[in-house]
Amino acid sequence: MQDTNPASCSSPEETLEIAASSVEHNKTPKSSLRFSWGLCLSSLLLLGLGFWLGSIRQTLEPISSAIAENQNFLPVEVDNLVAASSYQQSRTYTGEIVAQNTSSLGFERAGKVAQLTVEAGQWVSAGTPLARLDTSQLMAQKQELLAQKQQALFQLRELQAGPRAETIETARAKLAQEQALLKEMQSGPRIQTIASAQANVNNLQEQLELARSKSKRREALYNQGAIAREQFDEAITDVNSQQARVKQAQSQLDELLAGTRSEVITAQQARVKQAQSQLNELLAGTRSEVIEAQKAALKQLQSRLASLELDLEKSVLKAPFSGKVSQRYLDLGTAVSSGQAIVRLVQVEQVKAHIGIPASLASQIKIGEVQSIQVGQKSYRAKVDSFLPELDKATRTITIVLKLEDAASKTLTAGQIVNWQLKQKISTSGYWLPTTALVRGIRGLWSVYILGTVPGGFEVERQDVEVLYTDGERVLVRGTLEGDEQIITNGTNRLVPGQKVRPISIGRSK
Repeated sequence: MQDTNPASCSSPEETLEIAASSVEHNKTPKSSLRFSWGLCLSSLLLLGLGFWLGSIRQTLEPISSAIAENQNFLPVEVDNLVAASSYQQSRTYTGEIVAQNTSSLGFERAGKVAQLTVEAGQWVSAGTPLARLDTSQLMAQKQELLAQKQQALFQLRELQAGPRAETIETARAKLAQEQALLKEMQSGPRIQTIASAQANVNNLQEQLELARSKSKRREALYNQGAIAREQFDEAITDVNSQQARVKQAQSQLDELLAGTRSEVITAQQARVKQAQSQLNELLAGTRSEVIEAQKAALKQLQSRLASLELDLEKSVLKAPFSGKVSQRYLDLGTAVSSGQAIVRLVQVEQVKAHIGIPASLASQIKIGEVQSIQVGQKSYRAKVDSFLPELDKATRTITIVLKLEDAASKTLTAGQIVNWQLKQKISTSGYWLPTTALVRGIRGLWSVYILGTVPGGFEVERQDVEVLYTDGERVLVRGTLEGDEQIITNGTNRLVPGQKVRPISIGRSK
């Protein structure tokens, strides 16, 4: 194919040699010589015109002479390097929707479930009774304590009012009786009493003698076989009984003859003093410490009643917050222990998102920031509420709590998966390239082709690079690049290092 570029025409010296050879070869007459000179002049004119057009083209569109001389080389697209000091990296972190409150509710005391007022899925307001325990035993204890309290109250009022006149008179009579008995003991027994005791002893001795005679006759009859053994035993028993009565009567007679013993008189004197003390207390009125002791007993009963009322109150399980019953664990009649779960209640009015992120990112997130999270195909606005104080033992991440808007609770359910795309700025030095500029190297490495200058044109040179980050159409790399190279951005699969090429575009990466 003939090159039409004026810069490729023969030099003036070549034109002259062609003209001379033509004249020598033909050796024509004078007309042929004129023709040769005309041809030479035409060539000179064409040559001058070509230089003039070339100078104008270089003025309008400057281009390297090396490119102009290599129009037949493979054309390649090139671009300048774009330096970067950092890049934004987006990562997606996964978490779950968590209710504001989720509680497994149970009674604070043991008992038997007597009533269940809710079912799974039912909405309840705060304070709504959910279940009740059997309180029949507690009610019986309450009635007993109320009666004791009433009795203690009456006793306190009586102590505060003082003793009645009848009580005082009774105490006086008792004192007089004890004093008379003491006086009688101190003066000794009367003659009539001793005579009566002596007569009693004599009478009993006579009865004893009679019983003995009867026993002897029964013995003789028994030996003769006239009576049974039982009748003989009755006679012996009667003798023994009469002997005991005689002995007791004789002892009483001896005491009367000896007079009252000192220890008996002392005991009677103590009873007189006790009766006198009781009378004095009644006359002086109830002591203050007795009244205070009764008041303390009354307060103790009131405290027991208050404790019982608290147990009765704890026998009703109420909802601590408004929400939905997620699950009912037991049925009626079940005996439960303290703290055993009865129902599970979930507060659905406000929901939060718990998302685990690397602990190193926590310092880049500020409390109160508004973020966008995604649940399924829908996005929601959420505000950073707090960070949990402990790392997750399984994932070694810190949990960030994001509070969603109130309207989100109508469409979200606790346990749903939530995704959060977080943009992170990473400081590093490198160059942005189009992904089409990468060339796969050996052992998983990457390279790029740059435009190298050689005498007579350009050739392909390979530079190894490290890929730092990619965002689809661009890639951030670093390596032995100096920053002023021109990168071959397309068609790298057709090139090899050392191949001569022709650049067709020089631009600037966006």
